[in-house]
Amino acid sequence: MAGYRRFIAYVYDYESGKKGSNCGFIKVEVKDQQCSVEIHLHCPGLPENVKCNIYGFTRKDGLINGILLDTCETEKETVECLIITDATDMNDSGVAMGKLGGMIITSDTGGFFGTEWDDQPIRPENFHEIKAMPDADIPESAKITSQKPEVPADMVLQEMPEELEDISEKPEDTSLTKVPDDSLSIEPSANIPAQRTSDNKPGTESSYISDNTVEDSNSSENAGNPVPERNAENRKTSAEFSPFSDGELISAWKIHLDDLKHFPRHYCALRNNRFLQYGHYNFGYLLLGQRNNGQYILGVPGVYNQQERFMANMFGFPYFKESSYIEIPKMRGGYWYRLIDAPDSHR
Repeated sequence: MAGYRRFIAYVYDYESGKKGSNCGFIKVEVKDQQCSVEIHLHCPGLPENVKCNIYGFTRKDGLINGILLDTCETEKETVECLIITDATDMNDSGVAMGKLGGMIITSDTGGFFGTEWDDQPIRPENFHEIKAMPDADIPESAKITSQKPEVPADMVLQEMPEELEDISEKPEDTSLTKVPDDSLSIEPSANIPAQRTSDNKPGTESSYISDNTVEDSNSSENAGNPVPERNAENRKTSAEFSPFSDGELISAWKIHLDDLKHFPRHYCALRNNRFLQYGHYNFGYLLLGQRNNGQYILGVPGVYNQQERFMANMFGFPYFKESSYIEIPKMRGGYWYRLIDAPDSHR
């Protein structure tokens, strides 16, 4: 799609001027000169109803010049906001999206969160807000031309299908707190490869990987993996199958998005879970399983790498079980899953 750009940038908290742990991400999308910015942060201990300011920033003479894009109020331990503005004139500031070096979020309680894509460190002590200038006062060098905004080459932005995205920065801290909220509305990254499921054989090898496991992935292996054709066979009515050979599950079914309406009411947010939707789109089904002890699990087909692990945790699927039922060259296929109560149809 011509003129279409999209990327994800990871956000970190800053305490006492030092970069801390990863606490979420920002998705930026530019289409037809309209820029949308989605902010999704999870900050343990953050109270609700705290005002936050959201800035894009440029740099000059060692200073970080913050351009106010919007404000929002926190929910309990979360910051979520959607900003829609002109990509060539961010919030009437006279600055284009392509001129920004990153974004910063501050809270009235002293919180400071930031992400950069210009490969320069963020030093909170150098940050200050600049006020929008009347057009006559904008320096000639800063005025916007009619051309589309230039985005730094290191962003590796590409024209791509809407279900795919690029990751602009890998998270440095992978020991993320589990995020129970299933309603976050961000799609996983393009570096999460989607591969065809093997319908011919059950898994012959499996292992559990919890969310505190750290494993490096070779991003060069991920690059260029094509999105497979949708598996029509998987999209038929729910059917029992055997994704694992270790006997952990006494029963397993391929289910579909429409089957989620039979889940208990408190799981209604799963219907809008983008990670779950992404897995179903690429593999054609979801996993519903029952363990020997009667516990049910809901699984999303995928692969194990740091980027997918980050997304799975953010969307409430903290566990991974490897399975050769998911055939992925040079990568570990399996299911990201969560524990659930028995669906109404299985009670």
